Amino acid sequence: MFFEIAADKSRRPVDLVDRFTGPRPTTCWVLGGGPSLDRLPLAEIDASPAPKLAVNLAGVKQLRPDFWTAYDPTARFHRSIYHDARIAKLLPAWRASDLVPDTTDKVCDCPNTAFFELEGRDYRDAIAPGQTRVLDWADSFVMAIDLAYRLGFRRLLLAGCDMRVRPSEEQRKLARRAGVADDPHETLESFARRCGEAGVGRDQLARCEAARVYHFDEGKTLDAAVSTDNHYWRIAQALRQSRRAFSAAGLELVSVTPGSRLNEFLPYAEASAAAASLHDVWGDVRRETERGRYAAAGPRLPQGVGPMRDIPPPRRDRKPDAKPKEPVFLREGD
Repeated sequence: MFFEIAADKSRRPVDLVDRFTGPRPTTCWVLGGGPSLDRLPLAEIDASPAPKLAVNLAGVKQLRPDFWTAYDPTARFHRSIYHDARIAKLLPAWRASDLVPDTTDKVCDCPNTAFFELEGRDYRDAIAPGQTRVLDWADSFVMAIDLAYRLGFRRLLLAGCDMRVRPSEEQRKLARRAGVADDPHETLESFARRCGEAGVGRDQLARCEAARVYHFDEGKTLDAAVSTDNHYWRIAQALRQSRRAFSAAGLELVSVTPGSRLNEFLPYAEASAAAASLHDVWGDVRRETERGRYAAAGPRLPQGVGPMRDIPPPRRDRKPDAKPKEPVFLREGD
């Protein structure tokens, strides 16, 4: 499913599928670029015992992800991402021959980079075991969800995934003066239409402070912001309709993004609480002690755990019509 691509376009398989599966569902943070990321406890997220998969420019200059992916053109991103050998870069195969920004290097020559092919799917097949391509709904966030699943993560904490563009405070003030009440659940297009019906034209809204689309220093015109918000709305509805497929695949999506459009149909958790719970499950290096560790011998089991022994799986090597043998029960200590 994953492969390296050389400059001559030859391919070599890379074994990443289910690499990060564990004895219990493993967790991964999926970082989006929404404005809310600035209000989340990034230091706690960064210190938690769960890797981070960043989408596009999410988290730029604030933390370094463990995985990174992007659907958008290569020229929109930083060369420091492509050249950072610590970051596993997972990209559509069509990006292999792109030039790394500000260099003559090709993306396929960058360290720790793997590629994959994409495919469209219906909602009932949005995610399922055994698929050999990654979900293509023309969206980086959706692609990141499927990538995390292919890697073996089964619980995804969605941070900075606002999936909506809210009018700026100046635009809302102008609307309120015209008698247009604020509705945090409506689309930006609906807000602009209601303003127009109240006598506030799009040109007036466009002259106001622009709606904030991302947590980083990038803005959009009103029309572009409306188009982006419509895209977010469509993707949110597609994810809502795919919940049965996610459940069947054993994938849990948890929003930790305040005000996200996803919170209307996905479970929500405070980011700090989610990070703390990861320490409880996987261990907390800040509270673990070293004194006496080198003197210890044998396993350290948690309290309340009884005797353990690895046994071979039960087998029934018999003919279909043969009478099964009576089960053998072991006594304690056998």
